[in-house]
Amino acid sequence: KLAESLFNLYGVSINNRRKSWRVAPPIYKRDPDDLAQIPSSILPVLLDLLKERAIARRNRDFFQADQLLVKLCAFGVHVNDDTFVWAYLGPLYQQHKKKNAFNLSPHHERTVMFLVEERRRLKLARQFKQADLLLSKLLTEFSVCVDDQSRTWNTANKRTIKLL
Repeated sequence: KLAESLFNLYGVSINNRRKSWRVAPPIYKRDPDDLAQIPSSILPVLLDLLKERAIARRNRDFFQADQLLVKLCAFGVHVNDDTFVWAYLGPLYQQHKKKNAFNLSPHHERTVMFLVEERRRLKLARQFKQADLLLSKLLTEFSVCVDDQSRTWNTANKRTIKLL
């Protein structure tokens, strides 16, 4: 009851296993190695989405956090939840979208389908960190976004594949 009151009143979360507590959601910081130029028109939107995602994760609303991750992915943003670091892959991602150039070969499509299915299995097994690592790999290596709500994945050229 006390832990619940502290959380509701002050946003303090207590982890009894680790014997630790945290007052506010962690703040995502931009990867220092990320030198990509972010258009000034979308930077405030990205920062708001990152803040909302941190709050959703703190509140254990993982469905909302995943929806926000899909939105960030659509902007070409890669998020690492372990280190609370994000990077803007927009130029590469946008280039693929504009040129319609990123067509997956049959081999790569099978690899993506395997990774998407493996991610689904990890989420069912409640191994969320490993599932998030696969999601990052799908974005960075294949320019693929996964939408868990609609059960689809999209390539950068907007090709949509429905999951079984």
